[in-house]
Amino acid sequence: MDQGIIRNVKVHYRKLLMQSLLVNIDSISSASELARTVSVPDAVIWISQAVKKLLPETVTKCFYGRSYSAFYTQIVEERSGKPIKISGFFGEMWKLLEERLEFKSDFYKPSDNYFGAPTENGSWNGMIGMLHRGEADFAVAKFVMSPARLQAVDFISTLEKVKTRLFIKEQRSLHVKWDEFLRPFTKRLWILQSFAMILIGLCFGVAYHVGQKLGLEAGVASILQNLYDALFYTFASFCQQGRSVTPRMLSCRVVFVTSYFTAVVLLAGYSAFLISVLTTKETKEYPFTSFKQFLADGSFQLGMLSDSAFTFYFENSTDPVMQKIYQTMIAPNQQNFPSSDDEGFQRVCDVPNYAYITYTEPGYRETGAFNCDLTEIPQIYIPGSLAITTVKNSPYKGIFNSV
Repeated sequence: MDQGIIRNVKVHYRKLLMQSLLVNIDSISSASELARTVSVPDAVIWISQAVKKLLPETVTKCFYGRSYSAFYTQIVEERSGKPIKISGFFGEMWKLLEERLEFKSDFYKPSDNYFGAPTENGSWNGMIGMLHRGEADFAVAKFVMSPARLQAVDFISTLEKVKTRLFIKEQRSLHVKWDEFLRPFTKRLWILQSFAMILIGLCFGVAYHVGQKLGLEAGVASILQNLYDALFYTFASFCQQGRSVTPRMLSCRVVFVTSYFTAVVLLAGYSAFLISVLTTKETKEYPFTSFKQFLADGSFQLGMLSDSAFTFYFENSTDPVMQKIYQTMIAPNQQNFPSSDDEGFQRVCDVPNYAYITYTEPGYRETGAFNCDLTEIPQIYIPGSLAITTVKNSPYKGIFNSV
């Protein structure tokens, strides 16, 4: 099922779950008791209601356009540049909390539109900066947890485990690689096969010439003039070629049969393995499969969200490879990073050899919203956790964690 549909169902389901939990929150003393108020029949009913709330255009956009913004916070109404109404999962969740706890919110957005990262002078920008400076109480969005952010703000309990992936334009092989035809046999087996051909050829040549000297091949046209002919006939048998004249000696015929039998066994094994290799061959090509290879390749540009947690991860990593990537690919280009995942993915399509790193899930690339096929490098990922943030030592943190 498409990721857009799943996410929309999850949004509606979580909204119904939140409504149920808020109804019972006053009469429950612990989070475990609150969780037990939800029964399996309730969950089934909510899932059914969530599916019924799917709009036709949601399903359509899942296959013909972008449909992955439901879980992100979006500003749907502004007045004089100030947000008035927000949507998405966190927007709906916040609206339910306002109704249940009877409070109202003033929404603000950072002037730089960043999530938040430390600056050179030690301060913070983006939404994290607004929390750190006391300009806001909560950031209604999901953030990647990082050690630096944990020092500046507090996180509500983890909402989702994610993997930060590296995306590139899908590369497919359109030309024949001739070494594919050598793959069925190992190098050692090819050498042994060549040795077997030479050995059989020598045996055939010696046996035939001994037979001629003993007069056992009398009356038969000469097949072999020299040793090279014996090797040639042996090679022909391995190529499944027949002979117009057959030697009369039993020993020569035994060598003949051995030659053909060996060739048939090798050909059967080679053909079976070759067909298997060609039919199951992975059509995608990955120019690298690790950050070390990515750095050594040197032909790719690296992009990520401006002033996001990813830059801090590379900058403060103890891995020399990660530090080198930061110094050579991230630090010199930080001012040119995309401001959204949409822009980042589009750069992958438009800019040659452009790699984009984000925790966005693979299903996003299948919406048909971009003019190329995107693929993530399966072996390259950074595990992480997502959560919403609040000011340090917020008195409301316990309420949110219990819900």
